Amino acid sequence: IFSFGVGAPSEELVSGIAKYGNGRAAYVRSGDRIEGVVMEMLQMALQPILTNVTVDWGSDLPIVPRPVPLELPPIFSGDVLNVFTFLKTVKSLPEKTEIVIKGTAGSSPFCWTHTITLNDITTGTTIHRLTANDIITSLQNTNHQNKDAIVSLSIKWNIASSHTSFI
Repeated sequence: IFSFGVGAPSEELVSGIAKYGNGRAAYVRSGDRIEGVVMEMLQMALQPILTNVTVDWGSDLPIVPRPVPLELPPIFSGDVLNVFTFLKTVKSLPEKTEIVIKGTAGSSPFCWTHTITLNDITTGTTIHRLTANDIITSLQNTNHQNKDAIVSLSIKWNIASSHTSFI
């Protein structure tokens, strides 16, 4: 679903409709012309997209079984796909490994392989907090049986959530 917000809409509502309808949201503010926005959305809607997207992290990487995002959205022409995960350990990692992204483009299968090396792996806390925050957000949006995982990640990474707060 491609949703439009005209004037001063509820951005949460318009974006939520687009997100759950696997489409995109666009906004036309008071005084703006609607034609350009509509043409942009129409162009996107008519282009083939990549659906049923999956990421195979390979068997060489000791990943935590909760990559982000938990559910990959359809990818439209010009979109950027960011996926990331936690590694259980950085000891004894292979020098390089392949990550495979698969999906369906129209009615044809699509497969893209990307080789990562040890230099591509980031250590430190900033990217890990961002990863934890995205995992928490994904868990909060899926169902309410994830409370323990949300609380655990929130406490470990000092991130407020729907089940935690910090003073």
